[in-house]
Amino acid sequence: MTATSPPHMTRIIEKTVLRTNYLPLSITSNRPNLTYATHCVVKSIDELSNYKCFILFPYNHRKQPRILIFRENRMAVLELSRYLDSLLPPWRQKTGVVRHYHSGMSTEYLERAHAAFTLPNGSCRILVTTSAESTGIDHPDVDIVCVAGLQSTLAMLIQEFGRAARAPDSKGLAVLFHDPWVQDIKMDDFPSHSEDLDRPQTNMTATSSAKIRAGRASVALVNDKSCIREQFAKYLGDHCQNSKLPYLFLL
Repeated sequence: MTATSPPHMTRIIEKTVLRTNYLPLSITSNRPNLTYATHCVVKSIDELSNYKCFILFPYNHRKQPRILIFRENRMAVLELSRYLDSLLPPWRQKTGVVRHYHSGMSTEYLERAHAAFTLPNGSCRILVTTSAESTGIDHPDVDIVCVAGLQSTLAMLIQEFGRAARAPDSKGLAVLFHDPWVQDIKMDDFPSHSEDLDRPQTNMTATSSAKIRAGRASVALVNDKSCIREQFAKYLGDHCQNSKLPYLFLL
């Protein structure tokens, strides 16, 4: 079991995998050094101007935060990285300050991009990536994580948020950028009998829109004005002592 396994998945694992005498160890993934935020973008998450807030103006390379931005597909990753690079001063453009990363790229490039972003003296300050950089990879000093668009599960969002502020004594911001249509979804549209907290409104097809695919827990995170930290703890069945420390930041 992982720190981002919702209760219904934990019960399945207990029944099918674990022995009856297993010892459970609980550590919260709701780290107190993270500030959570949600932000409704202008027009859509594909509107590139929504992301210009991540470039310091006037630009100062030494003070530019280290930012990890998750997008849902490779073309979006490429377009956003090129846009952000174009906002840099001319002498900083195409120097690796902004890089893109996805699993379809060569191993050599991915290793260079990852090193440039994670090493203390690395040139990369903003890495735009798919979920390829969300699991099993160490990011010691990321200041801001931005997830653009609702993820398929709230567990995936929590996993990506967890890439921020992993260095000792650091603080970070984890923000979800979402489309305006998310606020139009009514919670009553979701089936109330299902134990699956990530269940969408109805059965999906290959052509189902992002709005139809949106899971209940992810929509609630945006539309329920209660504490984001408390929502994460409830979703994960997290009862650790510091799991609900009152950090909430709405943009």
